Amino acid sequence: ARKLAAELIHRDEEIRHERERTAETEASKRSLDQQLRDCSAKIDEAEAYARAEGKRIAAKYEGRLGQLETEIDLERGRYQELLKELRRNERRVKELLSQVDEEQAKVLSLTDTLGKTNDRLRVYKSQIESAESSATLVLTRARRLERELDDAEQRAEVVSTTLIRSRSVHRNDYN
Repeated sequence: ARKLAAELIHRDEEIRHERERTAETEASKRSLDQQLRDCSAKIDEAEAYARAEGKRIAAKYEGRLGQLETEIDLERGRYQELLKELRRNERRVKELLSQVDEEQAKVLSLTDTLGKTNDRLRVYKSQIESAESSATLVLTRARRLERELDDAEQRAEVVSTTLIRSRSVHRNDYN
């Protein structure tokens, strides 16, 4: 009976420990269940926030995407205009280059003509200088001859005057 009483006490002790452990386990389970409910609520809350925030961000980015698409369309239009302007400018540059080539050809022709004209001008200047030199000589001779003529006329006048006097004297002598 003592053994049995000791066994009963021991079993009673084990049952009490088992009940305590079960109570602790139940308390832990309740605590974990509460934590699980809290976590689930937080997860639901976070998911709802994420969905709302995702929708807000998506709407924001869709708006921005629309703006960017509009800007891209505007830039495409500007690009097309710039491309047209570039082509017009390229055609104009080609025309101007062609005109420049023509003008250069004219300049070369005029330069050649100018060179020939300058050569002729040099020849004419040389001829003019030669003619001026000849004219100066002729003028000098003409002046000299004019002086000689004046001198001869004076001498002829003197001779004529002398002759007239002499005739006059001879007439008077004959008379």
